Amino acid sequence: MTIRTSFAGLAWLVALLIAPAAPADTMHYAQHTPGFSAYLEAREHLQAGRYFRARHSFKRAAYWADKLAQHNLGVMYYHGHGVDQDPAMAWAWFELASERHYPDMVTTARAVFQQLEETEQVRARAILSEKLLPKYGDAVAVERTHQQMQQALRRPRSARGTKSRFQRIIDRFGQVHLAKDYYDPKRWDFHRVIEQEMIMFDALPRGRVELRDLVGVDPKQPQNDGE
Repeated sequence: MTIRTSFAGLAWLVALLIAPAAPADTMHYAQHTPGFSAYLEAREHLQAGRYFRARHSFKRAAYWADKLAQHNLGVMYYHGHGVDQDPAMAWAWFELASERHYPDMVTTARAVFQQLEETEQVRARAILSEKLLPKYGDAVAVERTHQQMQQALRRPRSARGTKSRFQRIIDRFGQVHLAKDYYDPKRWDFHRVIEQEMIMFDALPRGRVELRDLVGVDPKQPQNDGE
């Protein structure tokens, strides 16, 4: 199944799954979000062809309001990676991912929905309203994520060391940061993270692309999920 659409962002979104790590002197805008590690795990599983594990890691990230994870769950259901191919379920994830109105995600959701039969459109809407929005929608997930980040920031200093502005912090990815940068409260405010993400998505280039299979995986290779 292929959908032609004016969705230049999809190629960029999928490319994030295999993008190299950021330089040691930079920090990813979403690094302190609880879904960030789950998203990276999903990327690694996806590269290795472990679709089942990738899907579950994406779902963990999706629970923490990660729109990239939600979008890529739609891609997996659309192509049937690790699951039965289900365009209605794919649309529900695409539509959920588009609720912040990122233009390219909105375009993808619309294109997929238009290909569904009427009965499938009804089922797709039911999946979104009954299964996805109550658990993964921004109405519940944004504040949940924000509170989780605030709790992590308020952990006792003994658990994370001093916050001297000259101290260097080695994060969980082995990157080094000044404590004043690492513990900057703005980086732990999920609402600010979303604002930065919105600016980034609005700046994506536009053009005609093809909704292709996930990149970085050789479909001829066995999946060795151990599941």
